[in-house]
Amino acid sequence: MKKIILTLFILLSSTLSFATEKYHYVFPRPYEVEAKLGKIAKYVHVVGETVWQFPKVYFFYTLSGEPISTFLFAVYEFGKTPGMVLAQSFADLNLRYQFKQRKLLNQLSKIKGITDIRMVTTKKLKYEGFIASEQNNKGLIFIETDHPLNTEELSKLSIENMGGPIEITDLEKSKIKLNVAINGQQYGMDYFPSLKDIFSKPEIPENVLASWQEEIDKAVEEKKLYKKQNEGKMKAFLTGLVERHEELEIVASLEIPNQTPRRLGAIASGNNAINIVKETFIEKLIKKIKRSKKASSKKVPLTSTKIIRGNDSGEGNCASKLIKFIRMETIRVR
Repeated sequence: MKKIILTLFILLSSTLSFATEKYHYVFPRPYEVEAKLGKIAKYVHVVGETVWQFPKVYFFYTLSGEPISTFLFAVYEFGKTPGMVLAQSFADLNLRYQFKQRKLLNQLSKIKGITDIRMVTTKKLKYEGFIASEQNNKGLIFIETDHPLNTEELSKLSIENMGGPIEITDLEKSKIKLNVAINGQQYGMDYFPSLKDIFSKPEIPENVLASWQEEIDKAVEEKKLYKKQNEGKMKAFLTGLVERHEELEIVASLEIPNQTPRRLGAIASGNNAINIVKETFIEKLIKKIKRSKKASSKKVPLTSTKIIRGNDSGEGNCASKLIKFIRMETIRVR
C-alpha cells in the first residue's frame, strides 16, 4: 500500500512540475516597426495648433475685456505652441506604432501554448524643427510557452524578416550586453545581465550607471554631444530641444550559448538614453518631496504582454484590465 501511495505521489508531483514548466524562445532577428508623419499630418499639427490659439484668445478677451491681460494670455498661448506641436506629433507617431505592434502581437498570440511575449525595445526619433516626424522601433522578441513547440507550431511562428524562433535552454547562461555608445563608439563599463535577470526587470547597478554618466559628462565637455553649443545660447537652446542628443545611444547585443552573438543595435537613443542613465526632472522632484538621498533606480526597457485565453477573466478590476489592454500588457484570445 505504501509503495502505491509513494508511486502516485511521484507521478502527481512530476505532472505538476511539468504543468508549471515554461519554455523560452527568441526570434533570431529583431523586428522593426517604422512610423512616419506625412506632409498632410505635419501640416495639420502645425497649422491646426496655431489656428486654435485665435479662438482661445478671442474668448478670453470677451470674458475679461482687458487688452493687456489678453495680450499676455496670447503671448503665453502662442509661446507654448511649439511645445504642443512637438507633444502632439510624438503622440501621433506613438499611436501609429501601437497599431502596428498590436497587429504583430495578435499574430503571435494565435499560436496555442504561448503565455507571454516579451520585448527588449528600441526607439529612435527623428525631428524636423519642432515636429517629431519619424519613429523607428526595433526590438528583440522573446516568447514563453507552456509546452515545447513542435515543428508545425514553429513553422507558424516563422515571420518574414525575423526568421523562426530559437529555443533558449538556459536563461542564466544567455546574456545581454549593454553599453553606452557615442557616435558609434562604445564607452564605459559593460553590463552583462542574464535573460533570467532581464525578465525580472532588475535595477541597473549603480557602478555601471556611474561609469556611463561619467562618459556622457566627458562627451558633453568635449562637445561630442550637443555639438551646436558654439552657435549662440538661444540657438543652441532651441537646437537642443529638438535634436535630443542623437549622437548618444545605449547599445545591446545578445549572447546565447553555442550561438553567434547577435548585435541588437540601440535600445535607446538621445534623451531616452540620457533618461536611463541620469535622473529625470520628475525623479529629482520626487526625491526632494520624499527627502531621499538614494539614487533613483534605472531598469532595462522591457515590455511584457500576457496572453489571456478562453474564459479566463484575468487579474484586477475592469479599470485595471482596460489600462493593461491599452498599454498592451494583456491580449485576450478567444
